[in-house]
Amino acid sequence: MQLQDLEQKRAEYHQKYKKALKVALIVSISWSVVGILFSVFALVNTQAPAIAYLFVIFFSLASALFPFTIIMVFFLLKNRRALAEYRSLYKTVFVEEALQEAFPGCVYEANAGIGEVELARLGMVNTGDIFHSEDLVTGDYHGLKFKQADVLIRERDEDSDGNTTYVTLFRGRWAIFDIKKNFDFKLAVVGKSFRVASLRNNDKLHKFRKIELESDGFHGRFNVYAQDGFEAFYLLDPAFMTRVEKLGEACQNRVALFFVGGELHIAVNNFENSFEAASMHKEIDEKAEIEKVKKDIRLITDIVDSLKLR
Repeated sequence: MQLQDLEQKRAEYHQKYKKALKVALIVSISWSVVGILFSVFALVNTQAPAIAYLFVIFFSLASALFPFTIIMVFFLLKNRRALAEYRSLYKTVFVEEALQEAFPGCVYEANAGIGEVELARLGMVNTGDIFHSEDLVTGDYHGLKFKQADVLIRERDEDSDGNTTYVTLFRGRWAIFDIKKNFDFKLAVVGKSFRVASLRNNDKLHKFRKIELESDGFHGRFNVYAQDGFEAFYLLDPAFMTRVEKLGEACQNRVALFFVGGELHIAVNNFENSFEAASMHKEIDEKAEIEKVKKDIRLITDIVDSLKLR
């Protein structure tokens, strides 16, 4: 029944979208035609060169984007509540059930996430100027407690002219595992394509040094930073390094592991959001959506299984 309700919400939204799009196109085309006719009539009386006519046509067509954009933005604002209800119901129908099947008793909070303070306290991560997290899952996988969420980290960038842009440093999955091993020192294993690790030793509390391990292949993909070299060699035995390399291959080396206390943080910078709702503009394919959600869930289980954390 919930799936039928979800499909009904999607269909209703799509019909409204098509009507709004039709109106926007009609208004925009009319805007262009009237603009072209009016301008051409004015140019005829001035005996303007041919290039002027081309300019008028181009300007009239380009200006049609203005009414089109206004109408579609108005539609999105007017229907944002319907869109939010659809996305919420989608997660109830597809995500919550699949998560309970994979992690019985887990808690899923679509609008909650991992806190910026929690990552900042690591002393190994740049949390940027804009930080956002959602889709928090807290659970247990074969006795291993974990929590994971989507994380977005963006950094403000200003050029010499004072123009400001925001660069996405991290967009992907952040998982924290309770591995029941207490470490006296912090350790970071950072993929060469990972962008938000920060081991700059800005204070006396976090003195990291780069560790060289006996594996050229591993160092071709990862950098290792530790506060204590002995601890690094203890944790990163050859078998574990091999498993980390395989994880790196699967994630194009956009992955990092941070060991601190009794926790292991694993961040995958895959520039994707998990548990995204199906498109509003085509009929819901139930099997495809179930498989998509299960694929998102497998990112958690594959990490645990491949690294043999349990």
